[in-house]
Amino acid sequence: MRKATTATIFILAATVLLPPRSATGDQPGPRCETVSGKLEEDPGGASCPTDHPNCFMGAIHGKKLEATTLFYGEGSVAAPPASPGWFAYSGVTTYTTENGAIVTRETGLVSNFTIPGAPGRASLSMEVITSGGTGYLFVNGFVDANRHVTSQVSGTICTP
Repeated sequence: MRKATTATIFILAATVLLPPRSATGDQPGPRCETVSGKLEEDPGGASCPTDHPNCFMGAIHGKKLEATTLFYGEGSVAAPPASPGWFAYSGVTTYTTENGAIVTRETGLVSNFTIPGAPGRASLSMEVITSGGTGYLFVNGFVDANRHVTSQVSGTICTP
């Protein structure tokens, strides 16, 4: 009887101490990376897709994020009356990396005036990843007189 009790206790202890296993096996979950970098964009002009003739094209170089970029707006509205000179916008940004594309829904604000002491008009946005992974990116920077955009990007990208 004592051997059965010891064996039972051992089996119960082993069951409690072993890590749980899923029914699908030990598949790894998404890999999340904290990313950051400097994004430079310009109006795409003739290089824009025909269905988005006012796109911005560029590249980002930074920590764990190297990609070319394509942004196109899908709509904008004026900011509230208490914030004249600003407009809100929404659009799609595609980051094309050596490992594939990450697509985001970008929602942001841009000033119609140069910010005193700054190198141009302010631009800031939040991007939520909608394809190619999950996560988010914060983007903030300035637009100069030639519509060149220089931004700092930071966030988290999770890939399968």
